[in-house]
Amino acid sequence: LVSYVAALAAIVALAIDLDRDAPPRAGAPPWSAPEVALVLALAALALGLRLWRLATLPGVIWDDEILYLHDAIVVPADAGPPSPFASGTWGAPYLHAYLIAASSWLIDDRVVALRLVSAIPGALTVPFLYLALRELFDRRVAFFGAVLLALSCWAILLSRHGYVWAVNGFAEAVVL
Repeated sequence: LVSYVAALAAIVALAIDLDRDAPPRAGAPPWSAPEVALVLALAALALGLRLWRLATLPGVIWDDEILYLHDAIVVPADAGPPSPFASGTWGAPYLHAYLIAASSWLIDDRVVALRLVSAIPGALTVPFLYLALRELFDRRVAFFGAVLLALSCWAILLSRHGYVWAVNGFAEAVVL
């Protein structure tokens, strides 16, 4: 946690330092082909780190993952589906359960299906963070922030479990 907070503080300090002497900008510069390739490569790296041996690492399915999977299996069998924004077990919105149910319908291995619902948005957070930082600051800050998120142990860990938190982070990056 200390290293995570230190990394965030370093990003903010770097951004402030880079932005201090910069002239006012009318907007972000146009995209170049190498920049697009770089963002796609970072997204692929993030996805690879989050999908690597997803069925076996971690070796145990956690109790709250079981509860999320339970919501996904039991909710469609109920009389009527609740609102996607209503809270299910442990306070997770049913939208998360609906995503797990759809993933379970497509993939036979329920552990992989459950964890994909977090792994894919967790990886997609990286390019969205790049977009936000590029617009707010510049390409260097965007690249530095996206690399830190792609390689962050904490972000990878949260994305490799079937928790709702990776989806929350993705939604926050999209809003930025």
